[in-house]
Amino acid sequence: MNEVEVAQAMTYANQIDARLQTNDATVEVWWAGLQTVSADAARWAIKKHYAGQNANGEGAHVVNPATIRRLITAELNRREQTERALEPPKGRAPNPISFRKRDPERWDQLVRQGAEDRYNELTRRGIKVNPPKHMQATLNEGGHSFAQGGES
Repeated sequence: MNEVEVAQAMTYANQIDARLQTNDATVEVWWAGLQTVSADAARWAIKKHYAGQNANGEGAHVVNPATIRRLITAELNRREQTERALEPPKGRAPNPISFRKRDPERWDQLVRQGAEDRYNELTRRGIKVNPPKHMQATLNEGGHSFAQGGES
């Protein structure tokens, strides 16, 4: 903002809250504090500061450059967090099927090991379950498969 825009912002705030003094010294202080802020953002922050207060400014402290910067920074952070929340994650987890295609033997070994571990854990706890298919002995005679446990 330049000094003219700062004076306009101060006049706008003074129309809302007459406690704000508009003189050369306060314009210089405000300009030093609001050089990096756009005029529209400053006007928005002044409006936001007084919007939650009584219409005549009672109950609110007089707006100052630090309050304006704080409100603008908080709004920018809120918008940035909203944008980040809407973006999909950048480091997506790899698709497990790709590992299965890359190393099918290792995949089968890990699946078998997991099934065996689960079976052993359940039997250790006394829960009766059928063993995994790869642990069952099968006979392939005459085109029929016979699994242990009397199935026919």
